[in-house]
Amino acid sequence: MISKITTLLVLLCMNSRMFSYGESLIKSLSEEDDIELERKVQRLNKTPKKSFQLENGRTIDCIDINKQPTLDHPSLKNHIVQRKPTSYAGEINKSSVKASPSPLASTRKSCPHGTVPIQRTTKDDLLKDRKITNAFIKAHRNIGSTDPLKHVNAGTPQLNRDVIVRAVLDEYHGISGINSIYNINVTGDKYTFNSMYVTNFYHSELNLAAAGTMVSTDFNGDSNHHLFVFWGSDTMDKSRGCYNTLCEGFVQVDSRISPGYAITPASVYNGDPLVEVKIKLYEDPKTGNWWIVFGEDNIAVGYYPKDFVHVYGAATMAWEGYTHSGSDGVSPPLGSGHRPDHIHNHAAYYRDMRFIKDNLAEEIPRDDELTSYVAPNCHSIDDLHYSGSPKWGYIFFYGGPGGDCVPA
Repeated sequence: MISKITTLLVLLCMNSRMFSYGESLIKSLSEEDDIELERKVQRLNKTPKKSFQLENGRTIDCIDINKQPTLDHPSLKNHIVQRKPTSYAGEINKSSVKASPSPLASTRKSCPHGTVPIQRTTKDDLLKDRKITNAFIKAHRNIGSTDPLKHVNAGTPQLNRDVIVRAVLDEYHGISGINSIYNINVTGDKYTFNSMYVTNFYHSELNLAAAGTMVSTDFNGDSNHHLFVFWGSDTMDKSRGCYNTLCEGFVQVDSRISPGYAITPASVYNGDPLVEVKIKLYEDPKTGNWWIVFGEDNIAVGYYPKDFVHVYGAATMAWEGYTHSGSDGVSPPLGSGHRPDHIHNHAAYYRDMRFIKDNLAEEIPRDDELTSYVAPNCHSIDDLHYSGSPKWGYIFFYGGPGGDCVPA
């Protein structure tokens, strides 16, 4: 199928309010809601073959790959787990471009053969996920429209801050890129995300799948970057979805790398070498499942089944930096916490940005397909261009210190 990019733009979306998290959320629950959450915790936490604890205190359970909680969903009742992609995106036109080695793959225990790592779920996890899922879906409700910032003026003008490089496409089948990650201070009930996502409308329903890294001491229990995945759907009267494995949806396949694992250490401002994360999110041409593949070693972490997340031949794709302000209304830092200044180890970047076609060949965006929008009250974006370098490819720098970012 011939694919056509109709518009590509850079936008910085403004908002800045968040929610009170933690114990206050549990105390505010009705008895009925509390019982339902407890049932969900019991449903998601399967009996493990083995368990181990992470440095942040979270527990990883090794669950039979064919009995993982996502397979309990009615639409996946007869689903047969796909153990690996039928082929890997980029193999057709594989380049010599490499990301800096990520320490994630070398520092994690593996689950025994035939089992997969699933982070143990708590009631508090579900409450926090409910809030940030609703906010993320709301912020992206109009992302494929001709007015992608419409959500900023409709409802909550102080919710989120986005830095997005967006492509509205006729039909592509995936996205990839290499992102530099930095040590940043994200405290309290604030969140910072670096992600790539794909969206489509299916029977008037927005469907979205995303993968990337998250920094949140509230959600993760430490200040590290953590690998995350996300799916969501939205209609006029109902929104669904979740992060990681906090609801049914994501099928875990790798025995070591899973959503929620920490990536340490991260880059330091003005330091070298930089720590980079390479991620591919693409549709398997034979099964239609949407795979998340991590790193230079093509670690197939897992996938969203085609019958569950309806983003067939995604219409909109994006590379994104995204923050939630805390209950104090103050935005956390994004990227390195510094605005771009044309120095590669001062601000975060995405490089080697590519679209993935239906035959899994990767395609570099072209200059004439780019337009930009920037509203620099809180964060900035700069230097979106094709570098001409095999290493850098298409690139942009982004980030900022955060703070009180309500436009003057």
